[in-house]
Amino acid sequence: MTGKRIDFFKALLIDLEDTYNELNKVSEDISGISSKHLEQYNFINKENRNSEVNKLRTNIEKIKEYNNHITDEINRWYIFTNDPQEIIKLTFPLKFYFRRLKLRKEIAVTNKQISKIFIENRLIKETLKKMERMIEANTLEQIKNSGMYKEYEALLQKKEERLSDLRYLLPTIPSLPKELDLNNISNIYVNL
Repeated sequence: MTGKRIDFFKALLIDLEDTYNELNKVSEDISGISSKHLEQYNFINKENRNSEVNKLRTNIEKIKEYNNHITDEINRWYIFTNDPQEIIKLTFPLKFYFRRLKLRKEIAVTNKQISKIFIENRLIKETLKKMERMIEANTLEQIKNSGMYKEYEALLQKKEERLSDLRYLLPTIPSLPKELDLNNISNIYVNL
């Protein structure tokens, strides 16, 4: 009786190893289809994607320019407020007030412009993510239409069935360990 179980166990191990090999082959085929589809999509939509990326880079440069401009204005303000020759002048309080008012307005306007650019960048990033999701959906649809997806799912189901059968038989064969080492199926087979 144990001999029949061992023979059945060996047959299940061989079938499981074959299933793993088939899964690897189908996975490689699916990977090839995905790569080919991605290359096709990139070739077709290269200009659109590149224009979005260029807009993003341009906007980042604009933000740097606005930040540098504000930094320059604040440095001028600092120099003005710490200039001993300006401070001793009778008109210093008026100049101080009007320059401070001008600086505040300029900072507020620049912050609004930077905020608009941030919003535009967020929209560009969302557009790029939308493109990415569209690629993923199209690739998955193409894989499903090729029939490989159904084959892959069938192989996964077969693998789970074989594993379930092996786990069921495992405690009934005294010479085997309590857990299966699925990384070394051939060693388990040899040790039987």
